[in-house]
Amino acid sequence: MGEHVHYEETLRMQRSTGTTLAVVFALSFLPLAVLSWRYWGRLAAGLGVLGYAVVLGVFLLARWEFEVRDEGIYYRVVPFLPVWRRLVAVTAVTGVEPTDENASSLMGRSGVFRGPDGERVVGSDFDGGVRIIRADAPDVFLSSRRPEALAGALGDVVERE
Repeated sequence: MGEHVHYEETLRMQRSTGTTLAVVFALSFLPLAVLSWRYWGRLAAGLGVLGYAVVLGVFLLARWEFEVRDEGIYYRVVPFLPVWRRLVAVTAVTGVEPTDENASSLMGRSGVFRGPDGERVVGSDFDGGVRIIRADAPDVFLSSRRPEALAGALGDVVERE
């Protein structure tokens, strides 16, 4: 596997999404904490609050990482998927288009999943991304804060191939 990285990007949860997640966690957790305190005491409530904080912290610190290497695009989702996985091989790419679409507008959610037309969508709620066109398979959409830079780096690697 080639180790030369032509482009790298880290995507973290947007502040508005993180705030929404924290509020939802808090509202769903509050009745449980009150019941724990009432029936099992302070220790149970304290452990519940600690557990809530740990789970929320993991989600708020989670991040998507992408790299464009000589062989293709690799990604990982830290801490859930800490191992690099190849998303697209360079030999399969026939075109790259920056776009102002995002995963949320395409599918109504973030993550790694198949779109309605069979395309693979990887990303978050950032405005912008790259559509990777493949001749023998459905397209891949990848969220990015810098879609032009990502498309340029991937285009350069594809041209060298």
